[in-house]
Formats: sequence, C-alpha cells, structure tokens
Amino acid sequence: MAVNDAAKISPEAATPCPKDAGEPGAGVDHDATVGPCSQLVNALFRPRAPSGHSIFRKARFALSLWTPFLVIGIVGAAKDIYLEKFGLSAKIMGLIVPIISFWAPFQEIIMGRLQDRMALARCFPATRWGRRAPWLLTHCCVAVLGVSVIFLPPEGDLAYVWYVVVGMSAMWGVCGCILAFEAARQELYPFKEERIVSESLCKYACMAGGAAGGVVFVGLSVDASLPIRAAFIAYIVPMGLVSLQAVPIFMETRRFFEARVGDA
Repeated sequence: MAVNDAAKISPEAATPCPKDAGEPGAGVDHDATVGPCSQLVNALFRPRAPSGHSIFRKARFALSLWTPFLVIGIVGAAKDIYLEKFGLSAKIMGLIVPIISFWAPFQEIIMGRLQDRMALARCFPATRWGRRAPWLLTHCCVAVLGVSVIFLPPEGDLAYVWYVVVGMSAMWGVCGCILAFEAARQELYPFKEERIVSESLCKYACMAGGAAGGVVFVGLSVDASLPIRAAFIAYIVPMGLVSLQAVPIFMETRRFFEARVGDA
C-alpha cells in the first residue's frame, strides 16, 4: 500500500533544529523580545509540522462539526415541539422515532460506500476538490435546508409525513458531513499528537453547535406561533452554514488522492 508523504516524517523530524552558537540569533529568546499580543498571534497562526496547520486552522477544521451538531440539536428537540405545540399523537410519534433511529446505521453504511466510490466526482473532480470537500459542501446545505423548514409542517396527518421526510433528509446531510470529517481528519492529521489537539478543539465545536441548536428549542417552547417559527429560519440558515468555512481545508486532501494516483 502506498504511504503518503505526510506519513513518512515524524513530528520530531519535522521540527527545526536549534541554531548553533556561532549562528546569528543563537541564544536569543525571540518570544521574549516581542509583546504578549505578538506571542499570542504567533502561537495561534504559526504553521506546525507535519500538517503545516496552525492552531487557528485546526480550529477552523473542527468547526466543520458545528453544523452537524446544530442540526442534531434541532431535530432531536423537534419531536417535543410537534407533540406539545402542534398537538400530534404521542403514540404515532412513538412509532416514528424508533423507525428513524433504526434507519440510522444503514444510512451510515450507504453514505460510506458512496463516499468511498466518490459518487460526486463527476461534478466535483477529486484532483481539484479532494475526496471529502464535496460531501461537506453539499450535505451541509442539505442538512440546513431540511432543518430550516422542519417546524413549518402542513396541517393534519401530513405533519407526520413532513416530520419523517424533512427529519430524515436533515440527518442524511448530518451523516455525510460527519463521515467526511472523520475521513479528512485521518488524512490531514496522520499523527496522534496533532489529532489530540484537533479532537480537543472538536469537543468545543460540538458543544457550541449543540448549544446553538438548543436556542431554537428554547424559543419555540415559549412561543411556537407561525411568525416566530418563520423568523427562526433567519437564525438557522446562517448559523447552519458556519461549517462551510472548512471546505477549503477539506480540499487539501486532494494531495493524498494525487499521491495515490501517482503511485498507482
């Protein structure tokens, strides 16, 4: 199996060697000669081996999980809004929710196979977009589109159909985003030292996204009138598109695709 270039060097080997005593600047602590603000900026934006990503860039990558967890928070709370505010039957909703949960593992299998086969490569060439960026781009939009209208169901029994179709569409988008994130993380950060930093930032991104989704539930629990539900679209859409800022970082995985093609 071909090994990519990033995996051929260790973080220690990629660390610059200290200067000898006779070299200019030897023995000088450059961090001590600058102010605290400059040190902070340097710590946040300085590229680090072996990925070449700064902490700020790793934080941007972690924010790719913002949208999935925002959508999960909204869809998870939608059931309660449908029961309490829309007056739907608890028995029917009690049957629908387990069916959707049962479908989730099969959804992940299908999504994983589609991504491995690069089903979007015709519209998004892998040599330009990489293997994962197209899935984050398209499925983030799918998830946001679904969750933005989940609280605008038609009247009567069609509300049950609306909940199933829109909810499953939103979770399909979430599945695509999360699987793309997991695969991109393995390619961008091949060493555990960098993954530890990345995963710590991911925890905060997940919590922040879930909290942003909880705002919708709190607001609709107080007032779920149609004007309020429609107004929340203006909140959900921009908040849900935050993860799109990570698409350029996901596109960096194209170098691994090019390396595999070259080795083949």
